[in-house]
Amino acid sequence: MAGFRVLQGKPCFHPVDAADRYSSLHGPGAYLWNALFLKMRPDDLSAIFYSKLAGVVAYTLALVAVATSMMRLLGGLRGWIATGLVIGMAGFFDQFVYWNHPDPHLLGASALSLLLLPGKANTRAHTILFGVLGGWVFNLKIHAVLAFLPVAMSMIAQRRVAHLAFSIAMGLLVAMLPFCFADRFSASNYIDRLRLAAGHAKLAEIWWLNCDWLRLPSWVLIGVVLARLWYWVRDRPQPADKPMYDVRFDGWFFLGLGIAIPLVAMLASKAGAGPHHFIMLLPAMAYAAISICPRDPHKHLVFALILIVAVRGVFEPCQRRQNAVRRNIERFDARQRPALARLWQLYTQDVPPEASVQMGYGGSGSYVLTYLRPVLAGRGNTDRIGVAAAMDTKLSGISLTPQNYRLLSSGQIEYWILPNDTKPFELKSFYSPWFPEDPFLFDDRWRDLFRKHYRCVRQNESFALYQFAPSSVVESNNVVE
Repeated sequence: MAGFRVLQGKPCFHPVDAADRYSSLHGPGAYLWNALFLKMRPDDLSAIFYSKLAGVVAYTLALVAVATSMMRLLGGLRGWIATGLVIGMAGFFDQFVYWNHPDPHLLGASALSLLLLPGKANTRAHTILFGVLGGWVFNLKIHAVLAFLPVAMSMIAQRRVAHLAFSIAMGLLVAMLPFCFADRFSASNYIDRLRLAAGHAKLAEIWWLNCDWLRLPSWVLIGVVLARLWYWVRDRPQPADKPMYDVRFDGWFFLGLGIAIPLVAMLASKAGAGPHHFIMLLPAMAYAAISICPRDPHKHLVFALILIVAVRGVFEPCQRRQNAVRRNIERFDARQRPALARLWQLYTQDVPPEASVQMGYGGSGSYVLTYLRPVLAGRGNTDRIGVAAAMDTKLSGISLTPQNYRLLSSGQIEYWILPNDTKPFELKSFYSPWFPEDPFLFDDRWRDLFRKHYRCVRQNESFALYQFAPSSVVESNNVVE
């Protein structure tokens, strides 16, 4: 839905006190990437496919970037092992790695940033690349620059401060470019949104869940370090002309990674967040673990055993997670396919082409049907009230305002299409498990105004169509056939 705003010239970041609530915490880059693929859609009905295609393409490019970087840095067997570890660990994060989210972009960008490690690339082109990548990830998630911290620390240790300063300047330039189009990307509104998010409560239980995920890469890394120490004690002094390792232990890189991990865990510990924020650190984790292996680990029994156990230990839980995702997708697909046909029929046959229409919300059980709302956006009907933005705003302590209520009472929205499983707008906030005292996203006044100003004019097995009728006070289950 966000990409449609770019294509239609609408603002992507609204003021905090606006009547609309749709702005997310993602930066302009996420909107631009989505718009690129929505531009290619042949018709409105295919908008869902092209919006999902954007995430799949981003993940595919990320895997190419991971493989390219690891083979360039480590080469041979170790490069393939590191690539496999990244792919395996990425599978733990359910669908986030191939959803149309910033995460697949961050995975690829952080992998390419490793090419600037000291001794690997010192050209001006690589320095520019590091800056461009930094600006791009800043445009996706502002805290994603933490993924570049290990490489930056290593550059400082090698007295490559001038290179780093040039990269930072280039990154700031790239990061600011989208905000030159103030009609779409307002810097002040975006900053206000980030300030609200900074005030979200951090939950210790989520922080511990985030840290619990770290057992996957950390025990691999610890095992490899211990194995290297064992071989160092056994074989020292190593002949200078036959070094066992072709990658020097970079303590500054490990220090930067050690700083980035707890910071990411903390930033990801707000309600509604989770361990998928670690996706951007996977290439650095895999490189850190495999780079300190000997050049020929298959010749060393201890390393071979550790890597075999590591691959099994990483891939087995990730395979279980992906199997669960596949079953969920199959279940959603069985429900969404017939619902899409019913939605399209309702939208094209009962809603005038020039009318404003919005997808509303029923209960939590039918929320999955609202994923179909991109098919409504082609005529300019982008979200006025988006669930994610509304939940984040409410979490910041800002309830619905008179401007929000005026959307219903003024008739700015002529039609609403809602899942008909429950009464309108009975959806619970995703944050309700942590804040059970106020579980519903929409308050009683919003529901009362909707009942007062809208009447149901058509419904089918999945959806109900409501039309603005200010003089009618009807119950939500009355239907005019």
